[in-house]
Amino acid sequence: MTITEFARSRNQKTNTIHMYMDRHGDEFEGHTKKVGKKVEIDDVAIKLLDEIYPIPKPIQIINGVSQEEYNRVLAELNLSQAKTIKLQEKLIEVQEKVAIAQATELLLEDKKQENESLKEELNKKNCSIAELQKQLEIERSISWIKKLFRK
Repeated sequence: MTITEFARSRNQKTNTIHMYMDRHGDEFEGHTKKVGKKVEIDDVAIKLLDEIYPIPKPIQIINGVSQEEYNRVLAELNLSQAKTIKLQEKLIEVQEKVAIAQATELLLEDKKQENESLKEELNKKNCSIAELQKQLEIERSISWIKKLFRK
């Protein structure tokens, strides 16, 4: 295999491969052979270069969408789902607080009505006490002799 063929198979420029091989000449020594204007490399040189310049992975297309785009959208979807779950949890908390507030409001309303009925009852008893006091005053104002003969 020539350096040009290797460079094409890895989507690299031939100069890039030549420069790398020049910088690491001791590793490639004895693994290259010049044939005319082309430089051929053996299996050892291919393995060394393959570590630095691996074969690009083909882009997978799923339903007209590349794998990278699919993964990005999937990650966004997962993030959105996580946010939705958090929002649902917050909504449940708020709904529980609202339910507690409504129950408290109902209890307060019941207590208010109970207080009103107790006030009315107290007013009635106060009125009856006032009437009894009037009757007691009238009875006290009557002399004991009149009381004695009335019976």
